Amino acid sequence: MTHLQLTFLLAISFAIAVVIAAQLGTANIDCVREPGVPYRWAACVSELD
Repeated sequence: MTHLQLTFLLAISFAIAVVIAAQLGTANIDCVREPGVPYRWAACVSELD
């Protein structure tokens, strides 16, 4: 995988994450992403209950 392909893939992944966050509510944007740890939107939602 070239550097360009990797950059493109990351951009797509980020865009999808933003869309998911917008659908679940802006409060989820406050969730912290630790290095190497995938986003856990479900955990963010449960914290709002």
